Amino acid sequence: WGSKCVPVLKTNDYELNQGEPSSWGRETKAIKIVETKKAKAVFNHQDFCQICGEGGGELIMCPRCPVSVHSSCCGLHPDHFQSCSHHRCTKCEKSVTGAGGLIYRCEACPNAYCPDCLPDECVRHLGQTIPRFEELGFEGNPLYLYVHCSKQCEAIAKSELGFNPDSAKPQIPSRLDV
Repeated sequence: WGSKCVPVLKTNDYELNQGEPSSWGRETKAIKIVETKKAKAVFNHQDFCQICGEGGGELIMCPRCPVSVHSSCCGLHPDHFQSCSHHRCTKCEKSVTGAGGLIYRCEACPNAYCPDCLPDECVRHLGQTIPRFEELGFEGNPLYLYVHCSKQCEAIAKSELGFNPDSAKPQIPSRLDV
């Protein structure tokens, strides 16, 4: 063939010295990419600090859940606050991803636990959401479950947060010794 174009290249509509044209445009003309953004959750925030229980003052609102805290209670300036302590284990600092996809949040205190750090005295399993957060428009998240982590927290939930054990889910059964 010498200096002439090689027939294989000619059938593909390009010459050896020019290189192969991109097939990206040819192959993707029929494909339409539709970008959809997940709608940002809209909910109200509680009007008291999850840490000290006091209302008033400047409350920092967690962007991921209805929890609010005072900057003095969490030890952070409002500009440095990313999320409340209910989004990571308070003992080992694992995120929900590091904890295997599940974090247990206490309804009455700022503590949250991964399955490995959940206290043995954990009193009650409340499920994916709690009534007082539902009233604020928060739907919950399957990666986070609510508990009462101690008898003291259950007492606080009853006296200050309006928790009614009769309308709640059953208590956590005792651990099995296998």
